[in-house]
Amino acid sequence: LDSILNTSDRAIKIVSGLRGFAGEGPHEPFSPASISGMVEHCIQDQMSSLERSNIEVKVTIAPDLPDILCREAQIEQILTNLLNNANDAVIASDSAERWIAINAEQKDADIMIDVIDSGLGVEEHFKEHLMEPFFTTKALGLNMGVGLSLSRVIAEDHGGTLNLMKGMRNTCFRLVLPVTPPLSGSPQ
Repeated sequence: LDSILNTSDRAIKIVSGLRGFAGEGPHEPFSPASISGMVEHCIQDQMSSLERSNIEVKVTIAPDLPDILCREAQIEQILTNLLNNANDAVIASDSAERWIAINAEQKDADIMIDVIDSGLGVEEHFKEHLMEPFFTTKALGLNMGVGLSLSRVIAEDHGGTLNLMKGMRNTCFRLVLPVTPPLSGSPQ
């Protein structure tokens, strides 16, 4: 029951955040949040799907990462979207190698979070369109194509970036967030 209540509370915060982006409500204030805590919440929310699909999740979080100032529900929304996309990619690959890796480390004043999967990868001709609203590589009806574009907007609103990394063996999306966002990304 606690898990259901926590999940519904996070869903309410996500909807509230979306309303803020749509101009229908105020942005939630930034507050300190733990990277490891957010990653753990997202994995727990997806655990039954990951276990059903026999996907191993490998998490490597650098020790002593500082908390970041953010809208926690929105950052969890990005991580959940990346985790869902990685899950779908691994399932679609039908490969014996079935894993998702989440790595987080600090570089200067930024936190870098990589979500990497053992799926088949993104076809070259799709790469330039991945972050466009309503673009999807999935079958009709399986996806609205707003997850990555919204995730990128949220990252930028936090003074960060979200990119598909080039030249890597496996698909890797990198979320970069400043430990302390610039004043332009502060609560309104």
